[in-house]
Amino acid sequence: MTILVTIEQKAKDLKEIKKAYKPMLTWTICSTLVALAPYLHLILNIIDQKYEKLLPGAILAAIGIIYSTVVWVFIFFNGVNTKMS
Repeated sequence: MTILVTIEQKAKDLKEIKKAYKPMLTWTICSTLVALAPYLHLILNIIDQKYEKLLPGAILAAIGIIYSTVVWVFIFFNGVNTKMS
């Protein structure tokens, strides 16, 4: 009887571990919106012809785009790995 309980407990624990390592889509979408905000401000600065703010805006936009790309690549890579297992 204890062996059966142990196997069931291990299966339950394994499900909880897999659930904990799955990527959270809500967090990813929110962080993408926050990281892409400098890009939108850069576009607005170009439209409003505020050229003195272009360099800092471009630097921040580049960092945000790189960050968003890395996060989404991780999400897709992790999603493929969780579906395979």
